[in-house]
Amino acid sequence: MRGLLLVVLILCLKTMSAQSKQVDIRDNYQKIFGVEMLEFGNQKFPKPTVKKLKKSDPLYMLTEKNKVILLNLFTDYSGFREFSQVKGIEDSISLQKEFYSFLNADAQFGDLMDKISEKINNGKFIDTVTIDQLTDVASKYFYIKGIDEQGRYEGKVCGGLNGNSANPSIKHPFIEAFSVAAILENFQKGSNLYDQFVRGMKNLNKIQFSENQEQRLLEARGAMYLFMFNNQEFRDTLISEYEKRKQVLPFYLKV
Repeated sequence: MRGLLLVVLILCLKTMSAQSKQVDIRDNYQKIFGVEMLEFGNQKFPKPTVKKLKKSDPLYMLTEKNKVILLNLFTDYSGFREFSQVKGIEDSISLQKEFYSFLNADAQFGDLMDKISEKINNGKFIDTVTIDQLTDVASKYFYIKGIDEQGRYEGKVCGGLNGNSANPSIKHPFIEAFSVAAILENFQKGSNLYDQFVRGMKNLNKIQFSENQEQRLLEARGAMYLFMFNNQEFRDTLISEYEKRKQVLPFYLKV
């Protein structure tokens, strides 16, 4: 009987220990996210941040390795752009108060954070993504934004206008956020995607596109997309970066 009670006690302690390690991002917004005010001339703008936590903190791995993913989801899939337009928040205390009030009320962003929490706690996937689907989204971040006066192509990577933001009706929050993180992590180190992008730009100059400027730009964008989409080294980079972050990403990558 005493042996049975001991077994039950051990099981209860293990259950309590497992429950205590459950991650709930919503309950830890103030620990994970911060905001600071930036000044540009006479104007001030709030800037979201991801805080640096101690290694002993259960959320350390989430914030340390996935800062870009969290910030990308926050800036693209929360109401922060509307919040940043609010005037009259001058002092730091008021800014912090309003920021966390806004954050707790943001249902769309909260839903995304819940999915990450569920993945960390239960290994729950919300979707299966093929390497072609992932590379499709990631390739659109290598963008030809225009043609200069000398007729050379002008390119940009990730931020602002790109092949994904240009089509707002199609959204893949976690794939987009991961793609940005993977690209930035390897932009000028690792597989050096910067060099590959430059090589692609140089190849564009060898191709005879339409004489019409607008049509030529569209064709160049399509060619750059295909150059990155069919780039095996780029695909290998995405797979490698997924392996590093799969504990928090709520999609399964099918290679």
